[in-house]
Amino acid sequence: MTNSVPTWDDEVKNYFKPGDVACMRAANLRRSLDLGDYDSVVGYIRASERNKNRILSYLEDGTMPEGGRKWSKGKFNKFKAWVDADCPKS
Repeated sequence: MTNSVPTWDDEVKNYFKPGDVACMRAANLRRSLDLGDYDSVVGYIRASERNKNRILSYLEDGTMPEGGRKWSKGKFNKFKAWVDADCPKS
């Protein structure tokens, strides 16, 4: 296992399952967070420190993915490393 930062194209886009994406799309009819779209996820995270902290908090405490299984600590840490590295695409 390497300590390299994951990228959206190679790893992070697969963290959100089709059901997670559909659920969030339905919940965000008037907002702009589409978990299946890099620009949407990154735009949300970069829009404010509050958004960034919210998504990290929800993933860490299991609020997200809604209706899915709570992410492992390892998966969460990789996502956080991706966020902390300014969300590399590839």
